[in-house]
Formats: sequence, C-alpha cells, structure tokens
Amino acid sequence: MRFAPTLLIPGLILALSAGTWARNGLEASPTPAAQSKGADGPLHKPAPREEAKTAVVNMKLLAPGIGWVVANHWRLTVNDGSEVANGTGIYWTTDNGAHWREITPPITSKMDIADVFFLDTHRGWAIFEQSEDTLYRTPSDWQEKVQLALATTTDAGATWSKMPFTLMLKDYLPKDRLWTLNNAVRVSRIAFVDPLHGWLQLSYSMGLHGNNSLLLLTSNGGRTWREASAYPGPNSSDMLLLTPNEGWVFGSVSP
Repeated sequence: MRFAPTLLIPGLILALSAGTWARNGLEASPTPAAQSKGADGPLHKPAPREEAKTAVVNMKLLAPGIGWVVANHWRLTVNDGSEVANGTGIYWTTDNGAHWREITPPITSKMDIADVFFLDTHRGWAIFEQSEDTLYRTPSDWQEKVQLALATTTDAGATWSKMPFTLMLKDYLPKDRLWTLNNAVRVSRIAFVDPLHGWLQLSYSMGLHGNNSLLLLTSNGGRTWREASAYPGPNSSDMLLLTPNEGWVFGSVSP
C-alpha cells in the first residue's frame, strides 16, 4: 500500500501542465489589458484585468491510463490581487492524461464538492457540502445541522444519481458540545469498500478542546448513515477501508 502514491505521478504527471489544461479547455485565456493610446491621449484608469488559475487538489490512478483529478478554478483580478473561487470540477482520463472529460455531477450552486472516491473504473461517489458563502447566513443553522448531498455514478461519471440528506447534530454530539463549536462541521473524507459499505468522516473544532471528528457508516450505499461507536475522533482525513468491518484512520487525538 505504501507504493500507491508513487504510482500516481508517472501516469498523470503530464496532465498537470498548463499546456494540457489549456488544450482541453480547462483554463481560460486571460483578458487582454487595455492598450495605451500614447502620451498625448487622455489619462484613464486601467480596467481590472482578470486571469484564470487552475489547481489540482486531489487525484488518483485507478487502472493503467485511467484516473481522475479534482481541480479548483479561480478568477484572479490582477489590479488588486484578490482571488475569487470560481468552482470545482472533476475530470476523467482514459489515456494517461492526454485528454480529459469533465464528469462533475450537476448540483446546486449553493454546494461545493467536499471529497471524491472511486472504487474502480466505473463506480464512484462525490460528497457535497454547503458552500462557505451560504453556510453562515443563518447564524444558528450550522450549530444545529449539516446539509450534505451524495452523488453516485456507475458509468465513470457519464450519469449521476443524487441523494441530498441532512444530519441533525443533536443526534451525534452532546448538547454541551453543540454550543461550543468554533465553526461548522465539515466533511473530511469519504471512502467505500464495496458498492454498499462506506465511511464518512466529519471534522469540527470546539472551545479549548481542539479538533475532533465523527465517523459515520453506511451499509446501503449512502442512503442512510449511523455513527461509529467509541470512535476516538482523530483530526485527520487519511482513511483506508479493507473490509466492511475493518479500516484504518490516521491522525492525532485531542485530550
């Protein structure tokens, strides 16, 4: 298992170059700056110029030549240097990254991709959570519930089925913990060992006790979730499932 990360790099390394993204339409061309009209012309404040940026945040090789990447897109305003997130996409290759096909599940703009997991070259899951700009609009909501959506594919992302669901935090955290949350409960990682059995880890921080996490289990492909018993709550998203009953999570545990 230790050799898996090494094998990802040769198979997909060419796909990460700027030229490859541009050839496949994943990176927008910068808008030309306004041209100067000469010293004798009237003075004008230059219009803001925008450039597109793309960053790969996750990737995996599933079989020789077949893999996926998750890429974040930003719109960079050159004049003031501010960055604006402009969406996240999932892209699929079957030829070692020479060509890419977008397979992002259709979802409401109020939700962002939190994590992606593919069991093989056909079956995969994408978990969505509320976007940052909508999460805190209702002050008490993030202390009461977690709104998520699970998208599932069986044909390498050609089609997706979506299952929105809401977790009421009172069902998982003691009342005294709910009111000491420093921020919203967020998705750390999702993983499956077969089409039915999977794990979903949620992380949070509260008071002076540092970071913690919840582990939820499903045995029906994500339609329902139950809490894992006696979970120590490591503050890490490294996860590996071996069987429906055996898995590993790596991280530190706060006192």
